[in-house]
Amino acid sequence: MPARDIIITVLIFLTGVALLWMPVKARLLRARAMTWPKTKARILSSGLVEDSMRTATGQIGTGFFPRVTYSYKVAGKEYTGERISFGDLRLNYTDAENVKSRFTVDEEVEVSYNPENPEEAALAPQAKRGLKSLIPGIFMFACGFIVILLAIIF
Repeated sequence: MPARDIIITVLIFLTGVALLWMPVKARLLRARAMTWPKTKARILSSGLVEDSMRTATGQIGTGFFPRVTYSYKVAGKEYTGERISFGDLRLNYTDAENVKSRFTVDEEVEVSYNPENPEEAALAPQAKRGLKSLIPGIFMFACGFIVILLAIIF
């Protein structure tokens, strides 16, 4: 196998590893966060941020991010957080508004926080919405692996 082909194959394989690692890391963090202790938080602000996004068909459209700021105390120290979940909450207007409406200003809610690093917290760590797909990473990893395997065999 020529050196150029080996380099391309290894790059495909490493791209697959990177594309797999990002969603796996988010899922592992989500799973760990679901075991974190909870405390009371007060919603300081709740709104939507408009941004452009690429749709599943490749077109550019408008996406909305729910933006929620909250404060909470752990061991007498006050913290401020913005994380709702561990997914990318780039949504259409209706869905973003539905998420935002769950968090009203001055409302008291539960927040999960990392006991090892209380600055890290999430309002809804159990949420799966917005987690990146494993499929692109699996595909690229498998393609690279198969080509490497075939190169070794033949």
